[in-house]
Amino acid sequence: MAIESVNDIQRYLGEETIENHRHGSISRREMVTRLVAICGSAAAVTALLAACGDDGAASTSTASTSPSVGSSSTSPTTTLSAPATGGPATTAPTASPGLATSPPTTKGSGAVLSVAVDDPAVKGDDVTFPGTGVTVLGYIARPVGGASVKRPGVVVIHE
Repeated sequence: MAIESVNDIQRYLGEETIENHRHGSISRREMVTRLVAICGSAAAVTALLAACGDDGAASTSTASTSPSVGSSSTSPTTTLSAPATGGPATTAPTASPGLATSPPTTKGSGAVLSVAVDDPAVKGDDVTFPGTGVTVLGYIARPVGGASVKRPGVVVIHE
């Protein structure tokens, strides 16, 4: 299954979930669980992980790993067993080494296009809006000063 099988919203939510895992906010198990719910299938998740350059994607599809004879390592061994249908065991294709990339790193901020929390040039505040039977929560960020200067705006809605 190719990455084209997921729509723009699924890809965006999937990429955000992968970033949450990379930053340590959620475990790999939780990431995969959420990605299956977002993308709809394990095949689509595999395609999304490969497209995002998840360097751990290949490590989850190895057929068998075990310590060498005489090794004092206590790492667990993993083997694939036959599926419940009684068919032969299969392994998922491994990602090409060229696809695996490390996430970009920046100093002080969590992502390439983010601003440090304590950046003096940006003022951010929580905001609330009255809704129909509910209060809608939001966050507003704007440059400090220059209130008379017209600037473009961006509205992001997470549902």
